[in-house]
Amino acid sequence: MYAQLRELGMTDEVRSIVSAYTARRTDRVTEMNGLEAHELITAMKQQNPLAARAIVMRNKNMSKAPEMNLRKPGTTEVDMQHVNNWCCTYGHLKKKLDAYTYRELPELVSQFEIIYQQYLKKV
Repeated sequence: MYAQLRELGMTDEVRSIVSAYTARRTDRVTEMNGLEAHELITAMKQQNPLAARAIVMRNKNMSKAPEMNLRKPGTTEVDMQHVNNWCCTYGHLKKKLDAYTYRELPELVSQFEIIYQQYLKKV
């Protein structure tokens, strides 16, 4: 979500935006519940349709991560540090997943898909 807010030029306001969407319950994106996140994403879609499409592409990669054991030990939660390390090492632009813009994501999604298919062949 940070990448989308950055694309909208709102990185300095992240905490206040999250706070507003959570009725001041929290100012951290990671502590938002599903409904709060959905409402914020919907608002961002209205502001920037490309940001919304970028969310979909990022989620496409993230949906495959647990199948590839890219999750925190003993949980079903994706290990973002591992994913970001992969993106910084092997991604075509060598930066964290959320730093990729909408126009940069298709190539990264393709790279991740190749790795995913190779992983499935090994299993």
